Amino acid sequence: MFSLLESTLNDIEFNPKYDRLFCTGDLIDRGHESIRVLDFLRQPWFFSVRGNHDIMPIRALRALLVNDEIPLLEWKAMGGEWFDDHSLTEVIEVAQALMDLPMLIEIKSANGVIGITHGEPKIGLSWPQIKVHLENGCHLTLLDILLGRHRMEALLGDYEQARELSKTRIDQWSIQGIDHLILGHTVIPHWFRLGNIHYIDTGACHERGCLTLIDISHPGFLHHRGLSHHESLDYSGVFGVGDPSDLAFLNGQNSDVIHATCV
Repeated sequence: MFSLLESTLNDIEFNPKYDRLFCTGDLIDRGHESIRVLDFLRQPWFFSVRGNHDIMPIRALRALLVNDEIPLLEWKAMGGEWFDDHSLTEVIEVAQALMDLPMLIEIKSANGVIGITHGEPKIGLSWPQIKVHLENGCHLTLLDILLGRHRMEALLGDYEQARELSKTRIDQWSIQGIDHLILGHTVIPHWFRLGNIHYIDTGACHERGCLTLIDISHPGFLHHRGLSHHESLDYSGVFGVGDPSDLAFLNGQNSDVIHATCV
């Protein structure tokens, strides 16, 4: 998906001298351009949190050290087949770079303080509590940040989650202690907002998906709908990686990254 991302950034006149790009993770495993993640991670204008796919290479490599191939096979089944197209040295470099990504990013903007994570934090946790949990190595909060879909599962009919949510008002589904939270992980048809939580993964790598970027420095946010790779077959590497639908666009220098938490 990196070729698609480049073409879309060109379309919206992204200026790397002044603008910044934030991603909600899963930078790999969406095709054979996965190795290009290194090119983007080296750019001073590109930022991302860590997604669940981003931890799969290091997990697989560590398991291979003890002759355990199961994590590697699981990773390949979930999009990691590009592993076979590159040297072990290259894959190790990608794995190490991805493990350096933070679990969350916090940005000051014209729309207030904005948080970015991959998955959805547990209902009831405030943003300050989430940061403390991660800094203290809380495994459950870490899993939520990587894999959580609590509110979405309730909305889509998970009985246990719905029963739990039924005890709270919809405004309590928001994350307290921050103005907005932008998420990836859960693929949805269009940008969706629940309280102060924004779901922006519109599945550009899927057949009916499209690319979504949000200008978070524009008052009220500005939505850019890009193409899916199925609509842009004239581009090379159309089955590239990253879910560019998981992107927030920062236009200009009037915002700052004020916090990034790694574990």
